[in-house]
Amino acid sequence: MLLDDWIPDHSNVENVVKVLRDEKDSWMVLTDDRPLAIFKLHLHEKQAKLQGFCLLDDGTRSLQGTISVLRNEIFEMGAIEVRVEVPKSVSEPFVLNGLEKSRDLVRVSGRPFAMKMMPILRLSNVTKSAIPDLSKVLYQAYEGSSEKKYPSVKTAELALQEIIGGQHGRYASDASFLSGSPLNTVSASLITLGEGNMASVVELFTHPLYRARGFATTELAAGMNWLVQNKVDVLTAWVPNSNDVARRLFAKIGFKEDKQVVELVARDNSSRSSNPTG
Repeated sequence: MLLDDWIPDHSNVENVVKVLRDEKDSWMVLTDDRPLAIFKLHLHEKQAKLQGFCLLDDGTRSLQGTISVLRNEIFEMGAIEVRVEVPKSVSEPFVLNGLEKSRDLVRVSGRPFAMKMMPILRLSNVTKSAIPDLSKVLYQAYEGSSEKKYPSVKTAELALQEIIGGQHGRYASDASFLSGSPLNTVSASLITLGEGNMASVVELFTHPLYRARGFATTELAAGMNWLVQNKVDVLTAWVPNSNDVARRLFAKIGFKEDKQVVELVARDNSSRSSNPTG
């Protein structure tokens, strides 16, 4: 049972095996008296995020029991917060194990198409050299919102390093753009490539002082023009259900909402979270 679609085609066993073999160093296996599940784990500043969770269910252990073991193992690794995104239909076992609902996310998807554009500011591809400045903009983009996706500039910087480093799919530098200059960025869109002819908008953000000026639309247009030239058939993005601005933006360019998940979070309130040497 896969609880998210990090592996695009998990109905095909051979494809799943290929993905695991190609990225074997990125996957972790949860074991008790036998293997229970496989997953990816991102752990930064004691915040853990689960991806690609796959339950190795032989019918003898419940999902709820596996979640309990997994949560405790992650806390033992030093995490004080665990986040996971799952379909609403399977969220109950997580809630019963102490995870709380954080937010609802909706996936938008559509076919990339060529768009005419007139950049307001200079457009540049997002490269590693832009990360230090871009991380400040990413942090500020979420700082005043209820989402609080990045609690510090450092976590925003680590997130950008992960994206450009290929931990969320093959980074498409030629389809990822920032508005402004590398040292004075106001907005950015980062896109990764997945299996087959698919791509994803992993981050799309604008500094609060520069919103509603068309920067995000222009960056998406530039990205889609590259995707069209490179035969990408599907572009997706996950946005918070409460983010009406982002949802309207994608609806305006013809994208449809086709999937919903709930993000769940668990926090370690035990003594080890405040006394790591104990």
